[in-house]
Amino acid sequence: MALKPKIAVAVVALVLVGAGFLALRTDDSESTNDEAVVASTDEVQDETERRRRRAADTPDAAPEPVQADPAQADEEPQETPKELLVRTNVPGARVRVEFHHYGGAPDPEPSETVAGEDGTARFSRTAHPTELVQMQVECHAEGYGPEVATTTEDEIEITLEPALLLAGVVRSDNADALEDVALRSTRDLGAETDADGRFSMYVVGDSEVVLNVTHAAHRPTQVTAHAGGAAIDIVLQRGEQISGSVSWPSGDPAVGVRVSSATSKTSANTDADGLYVLTGLLPGEAEIACQGVGGTRSVAAGAAGVHFVLERHGVRLRFADEEGRAFRHVSVWVRATRDGGMVYTSAGSWNHLERGMTFFEEGTTVKVAPSAPGHADEVTKLELTGEPAPHELEVVLRRGSPRGVIALRATDSAGTPLRVVFIDMYDDAGSPVSGWYEREVALDADGRALLEGVPPGELKVAISTTKSTWSAEGYGMRTEDVVRVLADAETPLTAAIRDGGRVRVTARDVRGEVIAPKELRLFREDGKQVWSPFLTVRGPGSYTTALDDPVPVLFGSPVTEGRYRVVAMPGTSQETELDIVIAAGRTEEVDLVIPDAAE
Repeated sequence: MALKPKIAVAVVALVLVGAGFLALRTDDSESTNDEAVVASTDEVQDETERRRRRAADTPDAAPEPVQADPAQADEEPQETPKELLVRTNVPGARVRVEFHHYGGAPDPEPSETVAGEDGTARFSRTAHPTELVQMQVECHAEGYGPEVATTTEDEIEITLEPALLLAGVVRSDNADALEDVALRSTRDLGAETDADGRFSMYVVGDSEVVLNVTHAAHRPTQVTAHAGGAAIDIVLQRGEQISGSVSWPSGDPAVGVRVSSATSKTSANTDADGLYVLTGLLPGEAEIACQGVGGTRSVAAGAAGVHFVLERHGVRLRFADEEGRAFRHVSVWVRATRDGGMVYTSAGSWNHLERGMTFFEEGTTVKVAPSAPGHADEVTKLELTGEPAPHELEVVLRRGSPRGVIALRATDSAGTPLRVVFIDMYDDAGSPVSGWYEREVALDADGRALLEGVPPGELKVAISTTKSTWSAEGYGMRTEDVVRVLADAETPLTAAIRDGGRVRVTARDVRGEVIAPKELRLFREDGKQVWSPFLTVRGPGSYTTALDDPVPVLFGSPVTEGRYRVVAMPGTSQETELDIVIAAGRTEEVDLVIPDAAE
């Protein structure tokens, strides 16, 4: 059945969200569709901080400054019956709703109905043993482009826009109708052909559409079509194929491993016998790559018996509840280290869809830290040793767990007790602990507080005097301590917030006018970069990603006192730099004169 516009896109988006954990990098240069490259540990950390900044700017992003009740983690979340109200602008529109929940219990079946004369559709939200993640709402109407939206609220409004119909048929060059042909465009349009090779989609706005058409055993093509006119015919040319197998060093077949051709932009997964067939290839040589094998292999299109032996360990994750049922919609943090260095990191969401393997070198330690409401934050570890082999790693999310308490005392560098601090906690996989991101904690007159409901294990506790390390207020530097929290026990932690210094740079031209340089960077005396233009703070609590205004720039969080170097890139001229000394508890004011680009 042909998919309507945006429906296929929504399905793909759900898959991509679920595959968020696979956005990663290993230390080799191999990159596949399951592995979005992360350039370095520093860049990963930068991206994590940028996400944290955005989360801090979102209302209600941080928990209220109250102490957690450990007993709450053991309570079974309940959802009382509710009603979902979907309002559309088209009476008689078809409305379909999918309900997605955390946990191993299956989601209820999708519900579908027709909007009434006022364009309103009503759905009953039945009780469910696990917490609601979201509802996906799809609306369709003849002559309108379909819309897909997600919500967690009890009411949602969806507007359908008038659209033109684009329909046609896809055939092979031997005149056979082709089923399951995918037609996609950059305008969020998508369709698939039925058993008769027919497709249809509604086009909103400009009637001209550029479609990328793909089908197994045929060469991909691109077609320009116009909606609102006669049905179009598309003919696909049959292509060459390459076949072969993939195995582990033990000789066992490797199942679900992807083999791909960059030259023809096609791929295939191995079956239960480790066999694959790449189809729809262009004539000539094809560069073939296999997951878990370094480099590519040049193979003539039409070749058979092309065999690969995997060179890395393969890890496939499965999340389950305590009854062994597949656990859906888990927030996951995955990190892999080897020889003391990080080779893989990823954070994202996971859903119930099947996942392929991720490949690692021998000697790698993989840590998986899942998180879901009402469940324990536990880290699962896997040591990869010996010759490459498959590893099916089941991660169990348990309801509640024993909790520990951190007995905190926080002072400034002079020993004066602090009254309010902000706390971040991370487990030994580097994953933020649920409920402990920029958590505001009130201290007593002696600077003490009990941090309750903390999961046991080795945790990194970061403490600062401002809500975000990106805030330009004050001079207190963020401190980090590693503590081992025991279940049902108090763990002492004393933190002294040291003072740092800041620098405010005013860039001027040779005539003394304030200008906006292309970039401003701050380096330590040893050459390590501290701040870049992407990490620049203009004023208290504000951020920027470009230096496009001629104003003084105050670099972000305070830094340790010492010698630094400010470097400016004015645009087309060479760098301009200045050595400075930053003292604790003060802001260094710097005028940086930048020559004209023409000089």
